[in-house]
Amino acid sequence: MPISSVSIEHGSGVYLAYRSLPNKVWFALAEYVDNSLQSFNDNYDAIYTIESCEPLLKINIEIDEHRIRISDNAGGIDPKNFKRAFAPAILPEDTTGLNEFGMGMKIASVWLANQYTVRTSFLGEDITRTFHFDLDEVVKNDTREVEIIESSSSQQDHFTEITLERLSPNAPSSAQVPRIQEYLSSIYRKYINEDNIDIVLNGETLHYHQPEVLNAPFYPSSNADPEGPDIFWREEFNVQFGDKSATGFIAILKQQKQGDNGFSIFRRGRVISGAGDKKYFPEALSGKSTNSYKYLRLFGEIEIEGFEVSFNKQEFQGSEELEALFKHIKNELLLTNPRLLKQADNYRVRKSSKERAKRSKKIAEKIQQREERKVIHQPIEKVALTEKNAIRKKPLRDDVRDKVVYQPIEISGTKYETTLVTMTDNRSQLYYWEEDTREANKVFVNVYLNFNHPIFDQKNGRKNQEGLIIELVRCLSLSECHCRSLGGTTHLLALRNTLNDLLKSI
Repeated sequence: MPISSVSIEHGSGVYLAYRSLPNKVWFALAEYVDNSLQSFNDNYDAIYTIESCEPLLKINIEIDEHRIRISDNAGGIDPKNFKRAFAPAILPEDTTGLNEFGMGMKIASVWLANQYTVRTSFLGEDITRTFHFDLDEVVKNDTREVEIIESSSSQQDHFTEITLERLSPNAPSSAQVPRIQEYLSSIYRKYINEDNIDIVLNGETLHYHQPEVLNAPFYPSSNADPEGPDIFWREEFNVQFGDKSATGFIAILKQQKQGDNGFSIFRRGRVISGAGDKKYFPEALSGKSTNSYKYLRLFGEIEIEGFEVSFNKQEFQGSEELEALFKHIKNELLLTNPRLLKQADNYRVRKSSKERAKRSKKIAEKIQQREERKVIHQPIEKVALTEKNAIRKKPLRDDVRDKVVYQPIEISGTKYETTLVTMTDNRSQLYYWEEDTREANKVFVNVYLNFNHPIFDQKNGRKNQEGLIIELVRCLSLSECHCRSLGGTTHLLALRNTLNDLLKSI
């Protein structure tokens, strides 16, 4: 069926408006991938017949500083829908697939470039058709129709090739390629994990790696017995909510990592919300606080039906209904596996004594490098304690690693010399101090700092803040010591105990 031209009737001003639409490079490229996948699905049986084996769809994306090319070996553009494919704002006959709005390729192409060319051969036809769009010419001449160039080809040819040139400021740089790979891998994870679909970007086949799921005892037993029976913390579900439905899984991360937590929400097998490291956090499941363990640990994939999406397929319509669906999912989860959300809130990773000792030594070495001081390595048994302190309580020194002597600090005419004793204690206190000896205008203070305290756990999001915590503890200890010399200890002890309790709770 010969096609001599297609209408692009839209008004040149509308095409210029495409350029300023809010968008991301990976979502623009995703429009081409959607078309390729849909063409492959629509023509799968015919491709299978020709190739006499399980067909492999290969979508190849090439990006450089001057050009973007997207090609595939899907079914090509059906001649029945050819004019519709290039005419703006005309819906395809079938709106149940991935290319439901008939706008994606046109908007993405103008957003990325001033000029684009489409070559395609539909399976079973002996024609290759070429469409060429030049934005400058369209605007200058107010063009309403574009000529189609046809050439002969084999009936067994089936492909589409789109070349974008004279790129716009929206086009990606080479530095963005890894980010694009990450997002496209995330958006199409369900497709690229199949054996017969490959998406290749600049020569690299995309893969998606699912975060690992926590396999550990339920938290009440794990806190008391770290060797208790392990549970795989992943729960699948399939729920119906009126005319809406949702299937998928909710799980707890094995290792807490920003970007892995949160949910990816799918429609028709493709991520709409929650791609890459920009996950979706439904309040019903993740909670309100971004610092809660539940928010930082829960993740999952949810395929939903019954919701409309925006024309650029970047968000769902009807946010209130969507949140109501997630509340329903939570209620179902509480019935099927009520312990999962409790585990996400309350489970704490317990490091081995060997790991804690290694961490303690590493931090002590950082202190030594940062300041000019003398480092003393000696067994704790040789540290002199006052008789009063020995009687007062058993020193919290289950596993001492290092001692660091700081330069003296002068407070109101009195010099305080601090010896920081780093340890991994099994009790709950972050720190305590004791006055060792006192001279005329000089006081020697031992500060005991417990690196087994939860505040040093990197899972709590305080990675690389050890130095700040150490300085805080040292200054608090010296402040207490100095204030005690002015008379009265009751309020100081209450201050320290309250501080320790607060630090433990956060």
